Order: sequence, then C-alpha cells, then structure tokens
Amino acid sequence: METSEALLLGSERKSFKTGVIDVAGATVDPRFEQESSSGSQIANRIPEPVRDTVLDLSDQDFDSLILGNKQPILVDFWAPWCGPCKKLGPTIDQLASEYSGKIIIARLNTQTNPRTPSRMRIRGIPTVILFRNGKEVERLVGLQSKAVYEKAIEKITAGE
Repeated sequence: METSEALLLGSERKSFKTGVIDVAGATVDPRFEQESSSGSQIANRIPEPVRDTVLDLSDQDFDSLILGNKQPILVDFWAPWCGPCKKLGPTIDQLASEYSGKIIIARLNTQTNPRTPSRMRIRGIPTVILFRNGKEVERLVGLQSKAVYEKAIEKITAGE
C-alpha cells in the first residue's frame, strides 16, 4: 500500500525552490493555440518551452491555460511552507522531463494564488489534479510515490 503525506493549508513557513517558467514572458507554440467558443483566440496560451519544464500558474491564467485546453494536464497545488510539497517538487520536475510532449505539467502556489484552490476545493496540499479536455479526471491528495503519478499520467495519456 502506498504511503501518503498531506499538510492542511496553513502550517510552518519555509522556502521552496523549483525550476519553473513564467508564462507571461514566453513565446507561443502554435500547437497550443486554440479557439474559444466565440471563435477568438484565448489571450493567454501555453508557451513554447513546455518541454522539460513546469509551468508556473496563477489565479489569473488558470482557466485559460488549464480549463480551456484540450491537452492532458497535471497541476500540482503546493505552497512554499509545505514539507511534503518540497519533497514532491523534484518528482514533478522529473515527470515534466520524462513525459515531455505527452502531458503538460504545471504548478500553482496556493499561498500567493488562493482563489483557484478554493474554487477547486483543495483541502490539503500537496494536491495533484489531472485534467483532460478541461475537466478534472483524477485527484491525488498528499505525497504519493512517483509510480502513482506515473500510473495516473499513463492512464490520462492512453490513446493519444
């Protein structure tokens, strides 16, 4: 049986360093452009350097980048003070590298972006949610083994 660690929002505060990219300054890869229901292009698109990187999301761009995207996406909800989140960080980075081109990997800091976790009913962190066609298909709460995340990714990307 897999072990799981989770922290409720609001525990000790520590710094969390991670390799992420800022979506505001990146170029756009045409493969990730899409049309909204009104036919206009979504203003904030997933940038070109999605391979081997983890996108850093905010409350402002979550809907247009995640819920409005047909690509399979994994989002890690974390906070800098969360011990299990710090342990999960390197695993998320590895998954981004290993599954490059199959799934988009992103993370959202719950401390600086509180609206989206509240709306998504995040009760403890780390929480990883997998989306397909803009809809949640799986939720993993607490620190899981890398194999659990790999199995979830394989399931969501099957048939791609």
